[in-house]
Amino acid sequence: MAQLPIQTLIKVLRIGILQGGKIVQEKRIDPGRSVTIGSSAKATFPVDLQGIPSRFPLFTVHGDQYELQVLAGMSGKVGTDQQVTDLEQLKRDPKTQRRGDAWVLPISDRNRGKITIGDVTVLFQFVPAPPEPLRPTVPKDFKPRIFDEDDPVFLGFLGLFTVLAGVFVVYIYSVEPEPIVTIAEVQKRFVKIELQEEGEIVDDGATSETKKEEKREIEEQQTESKIPRRELTADEKAAAEIARRRAMEQEVLERSLLLKLIGTRGESADGAAEDLFAEGSGIGQNLETALGEVHGAEIGTQESLAVRAGVGTGISRKDASIGDLALAAGGQSNVGSGPGTKVRGRVTSGAADVTGGDPAVVKKVIGSYIGGVKACYEQRLKANPSLSGRIEISWTISNGRVSGVSLVSNSTGDDELATCIMNRIRHWRFPTDLPPETEVIYPFILAPG
Repeated sequence: MAQLPIQTLIKVLRIGILQGGKIVQEKRIDPGRSVTIGSSAKATFPVDLQGIPSRFPLFTVHGDQYELQVLAGMSGKVGTDQQVTDLEQLKRDPKTQRRGDAWVLPISDRNRGKITIGDVTVLFQFVPAPPEPLRPTVPKDFKPRIFDEDDPVFLGFLGLFTVLAGVFVVYIYSVEPEPIVTIAEVQKRFVKIELQEEGEIVDDGATSETKKEEKREIEEQQTESKIPRRELTADEKAAAEIARRRAMEQEVLERSLLLKLIGTRGESADGAAEDLFAEGSGIGQNLETALGEVHGAEIGTQESLAVRAGVGTGISRKDASIGDLALAAGGQSNVGSGPGTKVRGRVTSGAADVTGGDPAVVKKVIGSYIGGVKACYEQRLKANPSLSGRIEISWTISNGRVSGVSLVSNSTGDDELATCIMNRIRHWRFPTDLPPETEVIYPFILAPG
């Protein structure tokens, strides 16, 4: 298996700047490069901000790891595939370092999040590095060769099959086509076979007398062809026409006899051959008429076939009835309906936290899918009728699809219910015109109805 190029295994930092709900800047940062933000034109993201230095190092590189530096006036969230943590909570974490006025948070390629600085929101995540561009081909790199790198075995087989194809084409054009056999010739062959069986023809050709006759006829035809033909009289023309009609009638008669011979299906009771195409055969009858003769399924039984001791034939047939299939002393059983459980649950929503998109649009789409959340809740209510509480879930919307679904809080204590709702959310679809990387934290309030 071919190894993937090394650049496809490296992830780079992707940062987007949102201002007024719209993305104003977006860049992929090269590995090992720090990211600065501020009012300076030399900053990685030049943005007019108050309360921070003109080139504040938001992301720094320490060894092979990125570090996120935040100030006291900054807020936001940092998440992984498992959970989302508020920035204020991370500041209070003992593992977080303090450098002057900034808090330093080590991050990896599994982290993503958002940082809010005044009216500017910074979204970040790690994505696979783009492939390296192909090196342009210059004329000196291309050196045409004819036979230097060709496969000699391939060329040998190519020449061999070319010669064979030429021989085959020559053979096809040189062989005369087989003559088409007509019906009249087939009739003559049948007559010849019949005569051979009766002994009238003793060898493959004709007898010596027959050969002499044929030779004499040929000589007479040649002699007649040399004599100039005279114009026939009216009586001769009429006689020739009568002879032609009789020959035609004889030919038609021979053809009909041949068809009877081919169409026979054996001798009948009186010794005559029956025609397969006779009216009694059923071919050509109306389908409705033919099916009208069927009155039911007929099954041969021992009595109907007269198969008894000493009896070998029988002609009786009758229909099988359902009574013949009845079982003696059959019992009865009744299956009643089991007890049923009906549960009803109410699902309402709290205050939604939507970053980067229109909250009204997001909430409207969630309302159209609320039936799936209710189905998960009512399914768990069957096991625990008093189940209730609040479940808060976070996810990201990119190009209308949901990713990064994670559980923020669950006061119901039912992990199966939370997992069911999260699986439903993964299949939700949102409008594609929402800004990329729209963050949603949505609470579902569940109570029995």
